[in-house]
Amino acid sequence: MSDRDRQRDRDRDRDRERDRDRNRERRRDRDIRDRERDRERDRERTRSKRSRTPERTRSRHTRSSTRSPDRERRHRHRTPSAEPPRKRHRHESEEREKDRQKAVSDFVDEIAKEQQQKKGNIDNENENGVAGEEDEMEMMKNLGIPVGFDSTKGKHVPGADVSGVRAVTKRQPRQYMNRRGGFNRPLPAERNR
Repeated sequence: MSDRDRQRDRDRDRDRERDRDRNRERRRDRDIRDRERDRERDRERTRSKRSRTPERTRSRHTRSSTRSPDRERRHRHRTPSAEPPRKRHRHESEEREKDRQKAVSDFVDEIAKEQQQKKGNIDNENENGVAGEEDEMEMMKNLGIPVGFDSTKGKHVPGADVSGVRAVTKRQPRQYMNRRGGFNRPLPAERNR
């Protein structure tokens, strides 16, 4: 064996040893990172559990945080709280909507009261009640409530002919291949059904 071969073997052995050391360090670093990530995840779990559980049950949950993560995953039961559920803050839009609905209902109630008063006055004057119905119909028209219900089937409705819809008709397919007379012939005219 020549000096050159020995030197090459030594270099190769040195490189292998260096690679093993690097791999060992990488594995160790990866294991350390994984452990730290698991610890942080466990800390987050216990923090979130503490914020969700009442004071009297907190000690039991802190004991369970020392368990292994696998066992903790299996035994995740929420105990019902003795405290009443927390009230959530309403969004401003919900409050505005409720205020608007209340205003509308008050307005409708006022109109109904006025109608009843007018109806009572008219009933006293007119015993047949025809004028009261006319007044009621007039009030409904003023509010924009539809008075009569009828179908527009077969009737012309002004302004209904304006549309942005393009009616698409079904196209009749044309045969490109295996036509009588061969391929070098003009295609038949395109037809729509």
